[in-house]
Amino acid sequence: MNKNKRIEWMIVLGILFLVLAIRLVDWISPQIGQISELEEAKAQAGVVGIGDQAGKSVTGSSGNHGPGASQTSGKDHVSLPEQESPKVVKTVRVHVSGAVKSPGVYTIEETARAIDAVDLAGGLLPSADEGQVNLAAPVVDGSKIHIPEKGELKPDPQWGSLTLADLNTMDEEAMTVIEGVGPSTAKRIVAYRDQSGPFASLDDLLHVSGIGPKTLEKIRQGFQ
Repeated sequence: MNKNKRIEWMIVLGILFLVLAIRLVDWISPQIGQISELEEAKAQAGVVGIGDQAGKSVTGSSGNHGPGASQTSGKDHVSLPEQESPKVVKTVRVHVSGAVKSPGVYTIEETARAIDAVDLAGGLLPSADEGQVNLAAPVVDGSKIHIPEKGELKPDPQWGSLTLADLNTMDEEAMTVIEGVGPSTAKRIVAYRDQSGPFASLDDLLHVSGIGPKTLEKIRQGFQ
């Protein structure tokens, strides 16, 4: 009888152990699954992180090769101001003579006017008759700016002594002494000169309204 009871107790204990083992397995399996999912998620996150960094590196390096591509970095890109190339100032040489303090040849900017050249020559003398000269006329390379003294006769164009420099500096009144140039023509010549710049040759007078080949031939007689 005792032997049978022992067998029964062993069977009961075996069944209990089996039930506990099944319960334990049922409880452990979800935990293992969760742990596996967490490990897999961590692994995927690590791969994505490495891929992002690699993509940024590739973008940063390759962006420097294409025209117009911008460089990507953790710091703000600072644009350095472009250095302006030094401007070249063009100059001309003119001869200033007559009633000025220091007559001579001077170098001056090509955009200067006759009055600027006179200032380089020390300015006008008290005896200067500046009314005979257009001091606002632009200077011309190689030209001569003559400031007559008061009482000095105006040049007679019949002498053939005028130069292109005179044409580019004379005012309307002074031009009227030129053969073929009256007050209205002189006014148009000065207006054209002020708008288009100094005359490069006497032939440029043909661009002035009212001056044709015949009038130009008369004007030529007063020039060297």
